[in-house]
Amino acid sequence: MSEKDLYPADDEDLRPAEVEVRMLVGDVRVATVRAIATDIAIREDFDIDAISDLKLAVDEACATVLAKGKPDGLLVCRLLVTPEHVEVRATAATDNGYPPSNESLGWHMLQVLTDSAHCWTTGVGEDRRIHVRFTKSRA
Repeated sequence: MSEKDLYPADDEDLRPAEVEVRMLVGDVRVATVRAIATDIAIREDFDIDAISDLKLAVDEACATVLAKGKPDGLLVCRLLVTPEHVEVRATAATDNGYPPSNESLGWHMLQVLTDSAHCWTTGVGEDRRIHVRFTKSRA
């Protein structure tokens, strides 16, 4: 898998079967993203444990991004469903160029709940963004 596949640009076109949700960071409704992820997993016949893990992982991913996001920025979440897994990407503009600590409880929970989890920052100055991407397998 190439780095572009692992960390696609946020402004690229949506991939087939991908859903994008945008909301203001200051008026965020993480429950909406969680509900969409849950609905996707149910429709794809994920088991109850995977669905529960996915819901908690969406909360953690969004919380991680929101903790570093600019209050006047946008939270952008993309959810991609494949026959094998659901991929969730959350991103927002940030003033801080540092990803969250991989020693934090939230990050540890995200890693336990998912099959893979990555966090990184891109850009410089006003274009700096924080990103979280995770995948959750069907079973």
